[in-house]
Amino acid sequence: YYVVDLGDKTVAPGKLYKATRTVNTPAATVASQYNGGDGTENNPWQINNAAQMRRFNMTHANGYYKLTADIDLENILWTPVNLSNSNFDGNGKVISNLTVSGYNDMGLFGYLDKSAIRNLTAQDATVIGNATSNGIIAGSVNNGSTIVNCKSSGTVSGIEISATGGIVGVVDKYSSVIACSSSATVSGGAAGGIAGE
Repeated sequence: YYVVDLGDKTVAPGKLYKATRTVNTPAATVASQYNGGDGTENNPWQINNAAQMRRFNMTHANGYYKLTADIDLENILWTPVNLSNSNFDGNGKVISNLTVSGYNDMGLFGYLDKSAIRNLTAQDATVIGNATSNGIIAGSVNNGSTIVNCKSSGTVSGIEISATGGIVGVVDKYSSVIACSSSATVSGGAAGGIAGE
């Protein structure tokens, strides 16, 4: 719903007022978008098809997520998912045919902040970045974030000034990438098989 805050003003015909968009996503609403779960560590929200993955892409709450089936993202318009204080468990499943292009923090996930991705394979991905950081799993990991036991294949490319990796573009000094592998073709300014820098 939308809330328009007019303070103590009255509405005058033909006059424009500043509107504030308020988005209300209670836990019950979030749960209905997925295949079960409540977003806690012991009962993560479960994603088991491309439609649910797309909803996760478009709108998601902080919490715990778990993939419960292989998912094909072919022909799905994708925007990198920025995670904060969240955990995404791939559960040994495969996400295939990701295609994403744009500017900062390109990948399946974009900017990770105090978050974790684990046990995920991204297969036959195409990631094209036109600015700073690009990776198939994530663009950048920050502030104690981790990527653990993930694999990737496909292509990831960046421009001369970008950091580009088969798993992630940039890993800050507080974060880590552990037990990951990639067979992706990588190109860009600072390019690496796992991480750009």
